[in-house]
Amino acid sequence: MKAQKWNPKTREYYDYDLPEGACLYSDDMDKIVACARCGRKMFFGDGYTSREIHAEHGLGYTVCERCHEKEWREEQEND
Repeated sequence: MKAQKWNPKTREYYDYDLPEGACLYSDDMDKIVACARCGRKMFFGDGYTSREIHAEHGLGYTVCERCHEKEWREEQEND
Protein backbone atom coordinates (compact mmCIF):
# COMPACT_ATOMS: atom_id res chain seq x y z
CA MET A 1 0.00 0.00 0.00
CA LYS A 2 1.32 3.45 -0.88
CA ALA A 3 1.97 5.86 1.95
CA GLN A 4 3.19 9.41 2.30
CA LYS A 5 5.07 11.09 5.13
CA TRP A 6 4.57 14.72 6.04
CA ASN A 7 7.73 16.71 6.66
CA PRO A 8 6.92 19.44 9.21
CA LYS A 9 10.01 21.47 8.24
CA THR A 10 9.33 21.67 4.50
CA ARG A 11 5.54 21.29 4.89
CA GLU A 12 5.48 18.78 2.04
CA TYR A 13 4.67 15.09 1.63
CA TYR A 14 7.11 12.57 0.24
CA ASP A 15 6.73 8.88 -0.62
CA TYR A 16 7.24 6.59 2.35
CA ASP A 17 7.94 2.84 2.55
CA LEU A 18 5.89 1.29 5.34
CA PRO A 19 7.38 -1.39 7.60
CA GLU A 20 5.92 -4.84 7.00
CA GLY A 21 2.79 -5.27 9.11
CA ALA A 22 1.90 -1.56 9.32
CA CYS A 23 -1.85 -1.05 9.51
CA LEU A 24 -4.23 1.72 8.61
CA TYR A 25 -7.39 0.26 10.18
CA SER A 26 -8.62 -2.84 11.96
CA ASP A 27 -11.81 -3.90 13.72
CA ASP A 28 -9.68 -6.23 15.84
CA MET A 29 -8.05 -4.25 18.66
CA ASP A 30 -5.95 -7.32 19.59
CA LYS A 31 -4.44 -7.66 16.12
CA ILE A 32 -0.63 -7.54 16.16
CA VAL A 33 0.57 -4.78 13.85
CA ALA A 34 3.82 -2.91 13.23
CA CYS A 35 4.31 0.74 14.11
CA ALA A 36 4.26 2.60 10.80
CA ARG A 37 7.30 4.61 11.88
CA CYS A 38 9.68 2.30 13.79
CA GLY A 39 8.24 -1.14 12.98
CA ARG A 40 7.82 -2.17 16.64
CA LYS A 41 5.13 -4.84 17.09
CA MET A 42 2.09 -3.89 19.17
CA PHE A 43 -1.63 -4.46 19.53
CA PHE A 44 -3.62 -2.30 17.11
CA GLY A 45 -5.70 -1.02 20.04
CA ASP A 46 -2.57 0.30 21.78
CA GLY A 47 -1.60 2.43 18.79
CA TYR A 48 -2.13 6.08 17.94
CA THR A 49 -3.01 7.74 14.65
CA SER A 50 0.15 9.08 13.06
CA ARG A 51 0.38 12.83 12.60
CA GLU A 52 2.84 12.35 9.71
CA ILE A 53 2.39 8.98 7.96
CA HIS A 54 -0.77 8.94 5.87
CA ALA A 55 -2.49 6.96 3.15
CA GLU A 56 -3.10 8.71 -0.16
CA HIS A 57 -6.58 9.72 0.98
CA GLY A 58 -5.27 11.37 4.17
CA LEU A 59 -5.97 8.82 6.92
CA GLY A 60 -3.15 8.27 9.39
CA TYR A 61 -1.46 4.92 9.93
CA THR A 62 -1.05 3.44 13.40
CA VAL A 63 2.10 4.27 15.35
CA CYS A 64 3.33 3.35 18.83
CA GLU A 65 3.16 5.78 21.73
CA ARG A 66 6.87 6.63 21.56
CA CYS A 67 6.71 7.51 17.85
CA HIS A 68 3.50 9.49 18.34
CA GLU A 69 5.27 11.58 20.99
CA LYS A 70 8.22 12.13 18.60
CA GLU A 71 5.84 13.31 15.89
CA TRP A 72 4.18 15.70 18.32
CA ARG A 73 7.55 17.17 19.41
CA GLU A 74 8.72 17.55 15.79
CA GLU A 75 5.51 19.35 14.93
CA GLN A 76 5.88 21.74 17.89
CA GLU A 77 9.52 22.48 17.01
CA ASN A 78 8.52 23.49 13.48
CA ASP A 79 5.52 25.70 14.23
